Amino acid sequence: MDEKYYKILDLKPGVSLEEVRQAYRHLALIWHPDRYPQDSPFQIEAEAKFKEISHAYETLKTHLSYPTSPAPPTFTTPQLPQFPLPHLPPLLQLSP
Repeated sequence: MDEKYYKILDLKPGVSLEEVRQAYRHLALIWHPDRYPQDSPFQIEAEAKFKEISHAYETLKTHLSYPTSPAPPTFTTPQLPQFPLPHLPPLLQLSP
């Protein structure tokens, strides 16, 4: 996982999903564009920063919500009968 997303949220790699959520909420309260005057340079800057924060959060949330590698499928081999089959000639019967 690219460390830039952690840096955007001011986190270190290896944090939990809950810590990512808390960091996102904290930064979203600060940088939400609705907190700034309409059409001001501050709102434009906040809008760009908020989009960056939201993208980092969504990326990390997706990454931390799913296992990194799925478990390999398990296959079982069918068991052959361990008893002689009476309807086969002796040469074709399975030996144990």
